[in-house]
Amino acid sequence: MSYSSILNLSIQVTIVTADGSIQTANDKSNTELFWGVRGGGCNFGVVTEFVYQLHPQRRTVYAGTLLFPAPMLDRLIPVTAEWWGDGMKPHDKETLLMVLTRGPDRTVRLYQIFFEHKSDKRKQPCVVIIVFYNGSEEDGRANFKFILDLGMLYYCLLLFLTARCGN
Repeated sequence: MSYSSILNLSIQVTIVTADGSIQTANDKSNTELFWGVRGGGCNFGVVTEFVYQLHPQRRTVYAGTLLFPAPMLDRLIPVTAEWWGDGMKPHDKETLLMVLTRGPDRTVRLYQIFFEHKSDKRKQPCVVIIVFYNGSEEDGRANFKFILDLGMLYYCLLLFLTARCGN
């Protein structure tokens, strides 16, 4: 079962508005401000407290960050598009975020090792993919097999260990 985005689960906010007043907004009090803070616009003030509706959550999730060299983008885009559009559409248990950026300082050395650009000391472009699956590690790995099987992964923050949520 899924429960929407975190902002939609907000049931109340405390906000300091531009005039310095402290307001409480929810579905019964300051309703227009409450609507605005939840996505109707921006610059309403500084939210100092969110109150959320909680729902049951499994104790383990599968999540992590993968870094690929920039030339892998040509292989990553088609498999991601296929995952998104051909019956493998993301469902309410999964998501991924793909970003093209420059890697952290450590990726320079790794890039040099794998791609032998020893004379270039700049941070190298890379593709960052953050994956999340609300399920077991086994199911998560199977779900993102289309990315994990591409190979040439040159740096991986191994956050695929089971994350513990709650008490």
